Amino acid sequence: MSSSQILTDETFHLRCAEGYFGQPSLPGGSCQPCQCNDNLDFSIPGSCDSFSGSCLICKPGTTGRYCELCADGYFGDAVDAKSCQPCHCNANGSFSEVCHAQTGQCECKPNVQGRQCDECKPTMWRDPEKRFCVSCGCNPIGSVTAQCDITGRCVCKSGFVGKQCNLSRQVHRQEEQPQRAQPVLGSPQRWGVSSSSGCPRGAYRPAAPVIPEALHGSCLSMLCSMCCC
Repeated sequence: MSSSQILTDETFHLRCAEGYFGQPSLPGGSCQPCQCNDNLDFSIPGSCDSFSGSCLICKPGTTGRYCELCADGYFGDAVDAKSCQPCHCNANGSFSEVCHAQTGQCECKPNVQGRQCDECKPTMWRDPEKRFCVSCGCNPIGSVTAQCDITGRCVCKSGFVGKQCNLSRQVHRQEEQPQRAQPVLGSPQRWGVSSSSGCPRGAYRPAAPVIPEALHGSCLSMLCSMCCC
């Protein structure tokens, strides 16, 4: 046993130097190197218990009696590869900041996926107001696929509109722009017969035309009405 491994404290008791442990004051006692898997800085006083050999101040990201494990919030191989790294679990998508010690997989909330729980599952999107993943709700008849984009908007088939593709284009247009009676372009703004036979473009002759009170007695058999298409 080297003299550099033994120190004398203020009471003249023998103790092991930093980085060593044992009881040199006992008959046959000696000091042995602390086994901390190179995950401890022995220049830090008290980093290894001089009596038990327990590693007390492991390097960041490692833990255990011999600094042989990745600490909570880290994953990897602390002994051979020395690859402990932060989990980086998404705070909104995971239950905890602690991940699987070997794979790094975080514990995801419902409808969430990804190693860091930072992605919504297929057919889901992240609602920024609710701050969690909700169903796209794409209409199976009107949408191309059940998957929506990051805003929750589905991809609609031809003839369908709406965020979830649940409205037909014709109904949607009628709701946004109700049809109103408009004069037929290129023809007089009256609904009687034109100088030529038939009704003007955009009008039709009803089977039983409505006769205004002021025109009773007039020849109205050829009156035309506007098409409401």
